[in-house]
Amino acid sequence: MVVLSEGEHVVEGSWTDLYGLVHENTLGIICSNISFLGQSKDKTTVHGGIGVENKKNVSLKSLTLKECGGRHHGLYAGSGSSVKATQCEFSENRGYGMIVRGGSKGIFTDCSIHHNGTAGVDVDGEGTLVELRGDQTEIHHNGRAGLYASTNGTINIYIPSRSITALVHDNYHDLITNSGGKIQSQLSSSSLELTDMTDYESDDSMPDLE
Repeated sequence: MVVLSEGEHVVEGSWTDLYGLVHENTLGIICSNISFLGQSKDKTTVHGGIGVENKKNVSLKSLTLKECGGRHHGLYAGSGSSVKATQCEFSENRGYGMIVRGGSKGIFTDCSIHHNGTAGVDVDGEGTLVELRGDQTEIHHNGRAGLYASTNGTINIYIPSRSITALVHDNYHDLITNSGGKIQSQLSSSSLELTDMTDYESDDSMPDLE
């Protein structure tokens, strides 16, 4: 376990993903079964991103991931990784608050995802799954989408005490699906108003999600 003290922490250097893309100010995780524990999301702020590929059981708790010049995403998980975040904040990133793809799995509990430039949560690819849990979960004021599921990726929402509109609100579009992506509430009483952006390229008012 890596315990982070109260205050500001800056990630230096870069990380290159398996596609050859370089992510500036991003910490690349090199082992499985590792946890990062802050003092609380209001007290421990990490200026920089975290990149995870081919690693299992990577956990974040009680911290904030925020923009550091030139970086795109708060959390990037790909290539069959598994990640968990509890009581964390993903905010003010130029790209995505978090992006999960390539058959990876993520469970996010009581997390706040807001004021990111592109989407709050992006889920992409066959077998990719994100679960949202916890009464304190909130996704708001993201520049292009709150939740975005594409290419057969799935987002499942397990929060019985709050409506979807209370969880996901004030984004350019709140809930977007594309190319077989699914966003599903596990509550029979909840209604999801999805925006199908299969042809989003033809919508001139919609900024590019890629």
